[in-house]
Amino acid sequence: MAAAAACDASGESDDVRELLIIGCIGVAASTEFVTFAENLDIPAADDVLADPALSQPCFDRGKPDRAMVLLLEVAQAVARSGAAPDWQNAWIIGSMAVTAGFGDLVAWAFRGLPSMRPDGATLPAEFQTVVEFLQVA
Repeated sequence: MAAAAACDASGESDDVRELLIIGCIGVAASTEFVTFAENLDIPAADDVLADPALSQPCFDRGKPDRAMVLLLEVAQAVARSGAAPDWQNAWIIGSMAVTAGFGDLVAWAFRGLPSMRPDGATLPAEFQTVVEFLQVA
């Protein structure tokens, strides 16, 4: 949400942030949003792309929201960077998610990644775990 991001960027207090969120989406929805945001504890996509093992805690079957947010963030980070190592590591992360039971989320979040293959990028072996889900997407 733009209001929350603006508060975070400008260093405003949590109280100001909450008031802006309430003004945008109402009291009930803002309570849910703030609780959700405070409990996400998702590592930064750039960190996960540098070390795919950091993504493993996000693939808990009881919290599919964390898996979805991480996979979308990873896909966006790969699109922004255009770097071969990031593209390759995304497939490792995707394979970990598929193994944990999130193949449907990988298919949706990574559906555009095959066409973004940078020059010099090689397909890691983990791609084979993901490819069947991409064919369905």
